[in-house]
Amino acid sequence: MTQAPTQSQTPPRAGNGLALTGMILGIVSLISCWIGYVSLPAAIAAIIFGILGMRRAKATGTGRGMAIAGLVLGIVGLILFVGLFVLIWFWKDLSGWMGQSYMNIRNGGGPTSSPTQQIPAAPLLRNMIHSAGS
Repeated sequence: MTQAPTQSQTPPRAGNGLALTGMILGIVSLISCWIGYVSLPAAIAAIIFGILGMRRAKATGTGRGMAIAGLVLGIVGLILFVGLFVLIWFWKDLSGWMGQSYMNIRNGGGPTSSPTQQIPAAPLLRNMIHSAGS
């Protein structure tokens, strides 16, 4: 006489797909923080899924750590993207201004050829350039 294998009586534990999705999207946003069309939507979605995952974790008791990780990674990815965007935008403007100023000083002119080329930090940089040149 052989006995049929019995199944476990405990139901399988439900996972938290929202928390897992938030964590994965947070990792994607962090890794691709210099690619705006990938990082920005991934970071926003990670924050949303992280919040929804935390709500579901409160109800089911699973996935709270993944939801928090997704939320934190999404916020960090968003901050990195915005920071890099601002840095690149400012660097582009500053490098163009500095290049023009250097050429004007080298050719005997002042740090800027017209007031429209000045940026808010221009007076400080102008003093630094003049003191370094003399």
